[in-house]
Amino acid sequence: MKKLIGVSSYVKKKLDKLWREAIYARANYRCERCGKTMYLNPHHCISRRFIAIRWDIDNGICLCSGCHLLAHHNSIEFGLWIISKRGRAWFEKLSYKKDHKRRFDFKLLESELKVDTKVQGKLNLMSNAFAKEIKKRKVGKVGRTKTQGGIRDKVR
Repeated sequence: MKKLIGVSSYVKKKLDKLWREAIYARANYRCERCGKTMYLNPHHCISRRFIAIRWDIDNGICLCSGCHLLAHHNSIEFGLWIISKRGRAWFEKLSYKKDHKRRFDFKLLESELKVDTKVQGKLNLMSNAFAKEIKKRKVGKVGRTKTQGGIRDKVR
């Protein structure tokens, strides 16, 4: 795995967090496979070890913990499902991006992720049903918790 030279782990973690929030917001805080709203996880469709697409929003999908487990343990079935959902052109474009090195302007990338999160958040809050559901469930901050199978997100 190639390392980003001259980029602190702080910057990478900050970009990872912004990417995660953008994925959640784009999916309307629901699992894109089954529609559940609890125990959400962001998932890289193509491994995050490929730096060129690590923070690319097109490379992410929001999954509940059960669907995330399926994605890792039955990757062929999951791969076929995601290609049928997003299309062959999406997959080929992402594969092309993965194989071609890009230079990063990390400040620009950070601002793009923040803007995407804000725009998606505003669009999501326009949905009255979604806003009512948040109030009804009193969804709080999302935290990380260790489980026997690994780490998962939980709502506090």
